[in-house]
Amino acid sequence: MDSRSHRELVDHLFRSEYGRMVAVLTRLFGFEQLELVEDVVQDAFVHALRSWRTGVPPNPGGWLMQTARNRAIDQLRRGKLHLKFASTVDPGAAAIGMADLFHESEISDSQLRLIFACCHPVLDERDQIAVTLQLASGFGVREIARALLTREETIKKRLQRSKQRIKEAAVKLEIPAGAQLKSRVDSVLKVLYLTFNEGYLASAGDAAIRRDLCAEAMRLTKLVCEHPMSISSDANALMALMCYHAARFDARLGDNNELILLADQDRSKWDKELVSVGHVYLARSNPGDNPSAYVLEAAIAAQHSVAEAYGDTRWDYLLTLYDRLVEVKTTAFVRLNRLVVLAEQRGADVALRELASLDAESFVGNEHLYHSVSARLHEMAGDTEGQRSNLEKALSHAASSSERRLIEARLLSIR
Repeated sequence: MDSRSHRELVDHLFRSEYGRMVAVLTRLFGFEQLELVEDVVQDAFVHALRSWRTGVPPNPGGWLMQTARNRAIDQLRRGKLHLKFASTVDPGAAAIGMADLFHESEISDSQLRLIFACCHPVLDERDQIAVTLQLASGFGVREIARALLTREETIKKRLQRSKQRIKEAAVKLEIPAGAQLKSRVDSVLKVLYLTFNEGYLASAGDAAIRRDLCAEAMRLTKLVCEHPMSISSDANALMALMCYHAARFDARLGDNNELILLADQDRSKWDKELVSVGHVYLARSNPGDNPSAYVLEAAIAAQHSVAEAYGDTRWDYLLTLYDRLVEVKTTAFVRLNRLVVLAEQRGADVALRELASLDAESFVGNEHLYHSVSARLHEMAGDTEGQRSNLEKALSHAASSSERRLIEARLLSIR
């Protein structure tokens, strides 16, 4: 295997294994030793980069976990940390035993505990999301900044502050009970929602879709749905939403890894089995008369998933869903997406008038989305110059190569 291939493999495994390794070792050592945990995990991946140049082991993920485990055991044998973390080690982890902690069921349990701990109320909501994205999903500072629509320097300070507060509060890896559970589940779901979105709309690089990141978000959401203490209407709705979007992966990409818009997708490539799974989770959400944003977004995705063709979409019903969504989730992105549906239902001129109430500055880090939708509305209105102008602006703001290729193709199609 050449150096590029083995580096790509390590990068891939970093996404899928980093959070699992951090979760297990944090459960063993406690948050007081978080710096140690991060160092041990990082060291395992650095060791992989060096050791795999001449050949990759048969089970790379297992090799990484074993390496981290060996380093953890080495630290324990040296005895230097015994007095420091004797008071913070999770009694449950100690009772299970170190070897057992690396079994799949215990890894899953540890990850769920880690996510809930990162969403502890000692942190404000933005800090909860940032630290969970880093520790549980291996996000870099740049990716977190893009996901939270803020600057990298702000994220660096936020992560430092969050980890210090976690230590000072002696936060433990546990799933809360009683009144604390609902608010903590809400925070957890927001993190998983952002994680999936980062994979579905990759913020940088050549990959238009980062399937491994989406799969990780779905796996963790499934953990929340399956745990008797954390299962909820919103958890099921979020899982449904992820299923509907993941079902379109193969249709979203062309032969050259270019993005394909919903209107142009070959719906025969949609994964009907995954759509059916989405229907099951959506049915379990049981929202009643006051559906949440997760339920409404899942219902919107479901409507797209059942339409045989773009022209068969029930735009009237989708507009009703979006009107309700705006009431519970009044964000610039929701309003922007609603305008596309509004244009299909009532005409582009109506949508363009409402677009005037939105500002590109509301989409920091994602200005290309604003200009891309604006270009689509001008195209529907027959305004070629407005379409071209907005596509050029979108191209200047696009961060990923897949986004740029899509916008460039749309520009070339203008006659």
